[in-house]
Amino acid sequence: SIAAAQADSSRSPKCIFTPAEDAMLALGIRQFGRQYELIRKSFLPSKTEKQIRIRAMNLARPERPPSAVKTAMSRVRSTEIMRLRRMSPREVDVLVEAVRHFGTRWSFIRDNVFPMYTIAVLRRAYVERTRVEDEGQPRRSAQRGAADSDSD
Repeated sequence: SIAAAQADSSRSPKCIFTPAEDAMLALGIRQFGRQYELIRKSFLPSKTEKQIRIRAMNLARPERPPSAVKTAMSRVRSTEIMRLRRMSPREVDVLVEAVRHFGTRWSFIRDNVFPMYTIAVLRRAYVERTRVEDEGQPRRSAQRGAADSDSD
């Protein structure tokens, strides 16, 4: 009927992904995570960002069979969770040793020792640890404040 045809025309046409495009989507997710605009520019220029995002989310649904996209999305989620969690005390000990050995070459330490953490997490953990170690020693500003109060 005409009404049904008009109703169907208001929806966007169905977006079909070929198996090759799904493989490119999986590569893009591995490289860029959930940055769908970068995936579109680098791997799937014929698709919109929204089409790519919806396809990735649909293929990653629990009821869907295993696929390269589902595996890549799972790894992205795991990486995101790792980035949010704090480092264990043992990991921070290893980080301190790595800084002693390599200096503050954060990208080198991340790439070779802690690939599951961002540089920001590594820096934060190191600064927090060194701050705790330095708490036993008075700070210069605290020493000045104590000297100022002695003169009263």
